[in-house]
Amino acid sequence: MDYEKWSLNAWKNMFKEIYEDRNLPFTPDQVLHRLIEETAELVKPILTVNIKDIQWHLADVIAWVCAFATKYDIDLDEVMFSKYVEKTPGKPPGQTPLSTFAVIGRGRPENLEDWQSLLNHLYREENENNPPTLMLLRLMQDIGITSRKLRARENPKEIRNKLVGILGWTIAIANKFQIPLHEITWNKYSNMCWRCQGKPCRCFKLATLFISYSEETAEQMKMIRRMLDESNLKAKILEDLGSAFRRNRVVEAFNAISESDGAIVLLGKEWSANVNAELIEIFRAFDKGNVKIYAKAVSDSERDPRLKDLLKDVEQLHEIYYYPDDEKLQEIVMNNLTDKLRELHELTK
Repeated sequence: MDYEKWSLNAWKNMFKEIYEDRNLPFTPDQVLHRLIEETAELVKPILTVNIKDIQWHLADVIAWVCAFATKYDIDLDEVMFSKYVEKTPGKPPGQTPLSTFAVIGRGRPENLEDWQSLLNHLYREENENNPPTLMLLRLMQDIGITSRKLRARENPKEIRNKLVGILGWTIAIANKFQIPLHEITWNKYSNMCWRCQGKPCRCFKLATLFISYSEETAEQMKMIRRMLDESNLKAKILEDLGSAFRRNRVVEAFNAISESDGAIVLLGKEWSANVNAELIEIFRAFDKGNVKIYAKAVSDSERDPRLKDLLKDVEQLHEIYYYPDDEKLQEIVMNNLTDKLRELHELTK
């Protein structure tokens, strides 16, 4: 796979292409705050040695390290080479310089796997004796010092050096648990946002909404489409529902979903195979906050048993808004749209 050969800057550029629009309003301080949050997410899995969760959150730490490097215009390959190859921190003066070629077979690390191998060799003795909780504390300490230096507007060189320490301790934690960083990062961020599957990420954008509906809720769809028009939002709608489940329509729907930023799902009393297929794709494609589900408020005896079971399953993970009539539906949808647009506005201030 090409990603196995990627330099640190190539990883940085991948995250830039995915999240540049989302991160644009963030200051470097705010990016560091997000890095602090993601590092804190490692506390419980490291204490419980939950390898799956450690892998999941380490990938996020790498993502936010790259985001900060992008925001602060840091050449990750050069600063890492300067600190860990040109000079060896933490080693006694006069010690024989490390032969990088002897460790990785070349004069300088070229990719994330090379850096893991080099730092694992360089600090093997120290890290064998360091418990993972201490490594995590050192990682958090370096993030805190970086934040303080940034707030104090210190020399950019000092801030770059501290970011190298953050990446170094992230690699140390991965080595402690024998986790290949390039693999777990690619598994989560395979050149796209892991939530919305978009590149660029659409999680924090709301310009186009896909409306999933059946013949039973066609009138409600028209009402909501007018509301979106009035809010300067675009609606993606497949007008020709057909009388039965058709494979080609599902393909059209999936394409429309991929071109949207979120979805509105309208459910009534009857079961719809089309809506069911669309709902599965919607949950796969979008962040939870960009999906709103509205269902007609009727008794269980009035609702198709298959739809009733679906609602019970969905309710375990997602809020469903029940409406007694069109007037109430319009009110709920308008409130949700207003709240979401206000939230996005706050994020971009």
